[in-house]
Amino acid sequence: LAARLLRRLGMGQDWTLAVQTLAMVPFITWSMWFNDKLDSPLRSAYLVVVIASALTQPMRWAMAHCVLIAISIVALEETHSMRLLLSFAYQSSLLTRLAPLIVVAYVTSAYASLFRFDLNRGKLAGAIDPLTGLRDLSGFTIVANRLLMSAERRGNPVALLLVGLDDFKGIITR
Repeated sequence: LAARLLRRLGMGQDWTLAVQTLAMVPFITWSMWFNDKLDSPLRSAYLVVVIASALTQPMRWAMAHCVLIAISIVALEETHSMRLLLSFAYQSSLLTRLAPLIVVAYVTSAYASLFRFDLNRGKLAGAIDPLTGLRDLSGFTIVANRLLMSAERRGNPVALLLVGLDDFKGIITR
């Protein structure tokens, strides 16, 4: 339902996928609550969430899903003693159970990132104007998006200078 609402509000496919994978965790946890809790075979369904988020979203989302899954596991154990939850033995046990999910999230995110990088590199290779040897509009868009995202991540200011040349073809042929 949330994904439909996001689509109607005009949110992109990335947000729709993020909400869908995020909604899977409480649904799986709820299903496990009524089916043998942590002994339920549904526990492996958490891997689907991690793989789906790692393939479709940045790595930080996959790791956020791992944190949400950790919270769900703690809730399913029904451990109410704060002393036990904060003990080194319990934290080690929880980390041991989450380690496969974290490794799958990391490796899948890394491969998905490399795949997207190679895909964009292929797009860039074909985005060269044969007359000038410069990037065409699609190549400029890819490079500009990379630079803008990098500047946004780092909080750096961005400037763009556009120069219009009339009769550019005549300048090249002279």
